[in-house]
Amino acid sequence: MRRISHSCDRLRWLLEFHSAKLGRMKIIDSRRLKTLVHVVRASSIPWLIGAASKEIVRRLAGWPRGLLVESSTQCNLTCPWCEGIFHLSERKRKFLPASDLESTLRHASSHVGAVTFVRTGEPLENPEILEIIAIARRHRLVVTLNSNLATLDLETAKSMVSIAPHRIVTTLISAEKNEYEAKQVGGKFERTIDNIASLCELKRERGQHFPVIEVQLIATKTSVEQIDKFADIVSRLGCDMAFVKPMRVDLFRDGDEYRRVHIDDVPLDHEVCNYTLDEEGRLVLKHLGPCPQQENIYVSADGDVYPCLFGPEGMKPYGNLISEGWQEVWKESGLAKDKREKYLHRGDRICTNCVPSKEIALPVD
Repeated sequence: MRRISHSCDRLRWLLEFHSAKLGRMKIIDSRRLKTLVHVVRASSIPWLIGAASKEIVRRLAGWPRGLLVESSTQCNLTCPWCEGIFHLSERKRKFLPASDLESTLRHASSHVGAVTFVRTGEPLENPEILEIIAIARRHRLVVTLNSNLATLDLETAKSMVSIAPHRIVTTLISAEKNEYEAKQVGGKFERTIDNIASLCELKRERGQHFPVIEVQLIATKTSVEQIDKFADIVSRLGCDMAFVKPMRVDLFRDGDEYRRVHIDDVPLDHEVCNYTLDEEGRLVLKHLGPCPQQENIYVSADGDVYPCLFGPEGMKPYGNLISEGWQEVWKESGLAKDKREKYLHRGDRICTNCVPSKEIALPVD
């Protein structure tokens, strides 16, 4: 029964991107049924049949749902709460070339249903990011772009909406200008808000379903007091989806200052928080739960493949999708077996440093 429920979850994730209207409803426990209704109304029958068929085949074969791809290791912001900045120096290059993404997807796109551009760097710093998104779209994958949008210009926004990734996700540390600029160092609050507004307006002008615009607020002690203001902002901008998500703290990092800052910032009593304090006053996870990234694999800017988003923080790569085929990387390397038998149950040390996803959806009408 658990496997059936898990499969329905992943099918819902794949299908929900095809409905921009999904973001216009409050996400509640019954959202799966509502999602299917919206999908049927907004999608073509051939697309639905194709997506469902591919998902069934993927599940039967045991392939991952999607690829998490690092398109850049260079970021325009310096955020002290972002653990990714401490691992950028480990990469061999700054940007994933579009040609290498093409090689990666030539090996993988028939086995997965989605690709998400995410992780340490800012995707918009990659000069080939528009071509990269277009390549992923041509491979008929569900495409998500995670970006801080701080440097988005109007021409890039027009091109982005024209290419139409299925979802664009941006994250704010605060709904207040001064706090945002103090914590997302290098960003300007008004410009970021204007950039989000531009994407929403361009999409409306074109009458497009995509991209679905999602804005997330990182839960800190101060930002949880700004949730109503945050919801008002994203509603005024015309965004499709809004979430409050937990902050992740790198529990493996040494340094009293790092821990002190985060203990001061983590809203321990809030429902979205996954941390508590142990007897010595150190942050620890309340519970692990099953692996939240069980059905994704991570591809670094170098093409190296890891079992999850945090793999580069301490794991050896299982292979390289730029130079190796799918069978070599997924099965022959032991990745498929380890995902099923080891990482599903949090069997690696790095797994104890991963925050289970626990988000609060906000109405944006």
